Amino acid sequence: MFNKLKRKVTIFVAAMMFASGGMMAIPAYAADFVIIMSDAYGGVSSISHKKLKNLYLRNDKEFNGVSAKPVNLAEGDALRNAFLQEVLGMNEDQLKSYWLQASLDGKGKPPKSLSSENSVIKYVSKKKGAIGYVSAAAASDAGLTSVAVE
Repeated sequence: MFNKLKRKVTIFVAAMMFASGGMMAIPAYAADFVIIMSDAYGGVSSISHKKLKNLYLRNDKEFNGVSAKPVNLAEGDALRNAFLQEVLGMNEDQLKSYWLQASLDGKGKPPKSLSSENSVIKYVSKKKGAIGYVSAAAASDAGLTSVAVE
C-alpha cells in the first residue's frame, strides 16, 4: 500500500543501546506508539514498513543478521490495536485467523504477548533480537531519541 502511494512513511523504531545506556526511536504513523529493538541490531539506521510487518508475521525471521523475537502487548490493549491496524493492516480477529492458519501450515507461532509497556521495555532490554512497541510517552520517559526510517 505504501509503495503504491510512493510516499515516505515514518514510523517509530527504537534501539536499546546498553553500552551508552540510551535508546533511539523514529516517528510513528498517526498512532501514538514506538517500536523498540534490542541493541543486538547494532543501532539500526532504518527499517522498512514491509520488513517490520514481515518480522511480526514471522515471514522474515532475521533483521540485520539477528534472529528477531517480536513481542506484542496483550490482546485488547489500545496500543496493540493501533499497531495491528497501522503496521500489520489487520484487526484482532484477522490476526487470530492468520495465526490459526499459520499454525496449521506449520509456519510458527505468534509473537509473545506481554501485559504492560514496562514489561515490553524490560523484555526488549534483556532479550537479544527482541522487538516491541510502547507508547510515545513511555518511550520519551525512557529517554528515546529519533532515528530516520523509511
